[in-house]
Parts: sequence; C-alpha cells; structure tokens
Amino acid sequence: MPRDGSGIYTTPVGTTAVPDTTIESAKYNANVADVAADLNAPRPIIAGGTGATSATGALTALGAVAKAGDTMTGNLEILKGSPLLYLHTAGTGGRSIFGMLNGTNRWLLQLGTGVGNDEFLLASYGDTGTFVGEVLNADRATRRMRFREPAILEKGFVDHGGSNLRLLLNTGDLHWDSAQSGTFRKFWDSGNATFTGGYLKLANGFLLQWGTVGGNDTTTSFPIAFPNAILSMSASAVHGTAIPSTALIAPFLTAVGLTAFSCQMRAAISGGTVGTAGQNAYWTAIGY
Repeated sequence: MPRDGSGIYTTPVGTTAVPDTTIESAKYNANVADVAADLNAPRPIIAGGTGATSATGALTALGAVAKAGDTMTGNLEILKGSPLLYLHTAGTGGRSIFGMLNGTNRWLLQLGTGVGNDEFLLASYGDTGTFVGEVLNADRATRRMRFREPAILEKGFVDHGGSNLRLLLNTGDLHWDSAQSGTFRKFWDSGNATFTGGYLKLANGFLLQWGTVGGNDTTTSFPIAFPNAILSMSASAVHGTAIPSTALIAPFLTAVGLTAFSCQMRAAISGGTVGTAGQNAYWTAIGY
C-alpha cells in the first residue's frame, strides 16, 4: 500500500488511466485492492484518523484519557465564565478527591460521608500514606463545623456576621497559645462545669474553684488540686431565714492546703457562748 512516511496516500504506479485505451484488469484490480487495504487499515491522524486499532490505542495516539479508569499526566482546566464541577453518585458512598505526592496519599476531601451523606470532610495522611485522621468535619443539615483531631488556628479569626461566636465542646479541652510559642494553655477545661462545685482554668494559668461545705467542722477536698499555691480563699455562711440582730454565724477556714481545707462553722447569740453551727457555707478559692 503506497503511503509515505508521513501517512500520505498516493495511487500505485501505472494505474493512471489513459483516455480511449483499454483498462488492463491486472492494473485495475491492483488499484482496487490497494484502496480496499487502505480503507481497512488504521487511518493515520494526518488523514483524519487515530492511527490505532482500538479505543485504548486511539486515546494514546491522540493524547487523550478515557472517561473511566485512566490517569492524566497534565493539568485539568475548565475555561468557562462560571465553571462547575459535579461529583455525583446514585449510591450512599462518599464523593472523594485525593491529593497525592509521588503516588502517596497526602490529603482527602470527601463529600457525603455521614448519615444521609450530608457531611463535608477534610482528612490528612502521613508521609508514608498512612491515614492520620480527620482535620475538619462539617454537617450540611446543621451547618456545624467540628475539628475531629487536635487542631491549631494560626493568625486567624472566626466571625459570625457580628453575632456571638459559640464554641461547642462535646468532650475535651479548649487551648490557646497567644504568643505562638508552641506552649498551649487551657482556656476551658472539660471537667469544670457544675453548679454545686467546680473549677475554671484561665488562659493565664490562674485556677478558680468553688463549692458548698457542710456545717459544724468539715474537711472538704477541692474539685482538683492546686498545682502551686492558693492566693486567696473565702467562705460565707448560708442561712435559710433572717438572722436576728443579736446573732452571729460565721465560717472559719483552717488547714488550707493544695488539695483540701477545713471549715469550722461557729455561732453566737446575744453575747452567749460561741458554739458550732449546722449551717452550710459557700466557698471560693483562687490560685495557680
């Protein structure tokens, strides 16, 4: 078949017909056979074909990729005024995009991984491609955003359109590092919230504790121990009814330590003998 190295087809030599002469069957048949062979052969790209005998070979020859199961080696660019990218599935699985380095997973962006396929998820992988954990998780229905693993917000802020910002902690503690030194302080501790007695750790290292102590002579433990020292402590008696002007009920704090303290409730009426009192007392302590 007379095609040159560039894929250009030319008729076989000696097949050009001469007017008013007899057509020789051998030359005619040779020309027809040559055309038939060319039509049945892979048509080169220069002639409008792909130069291949299969879909895979055609994609390779044209530098294209298959719609499924193929790998791109170049960038994907959508040039449009308002480009859209849809990740659609008819099932219940998540729609995922992986960020990789040399064939190793680094990041995972996933849509639809929770109940009702409503969650947005961002997760990270280690240097060897091992899954590390979720970094960010957001729920479509409730619009709640959660940090699943310990996370750091650097040089940023969270705004809610001028409204109050609420940080909801189901479990765990809230830390901050104002100096970006890598040493994080607890702004809020997950074990502190009770009405009858609890504690609050502030970002500057101070520790506030409070509670109620029973009457007479009672020794009470702090909700948690003070690590270093107690700076101030006070108590006030609680009485259910009005106290006569001639009566005095007062708590006295003794044996104050880092883990516990004693409280002695005393009462005196009309200048009489001082004795024990059964009233309770509220107490507060500040330390670090």
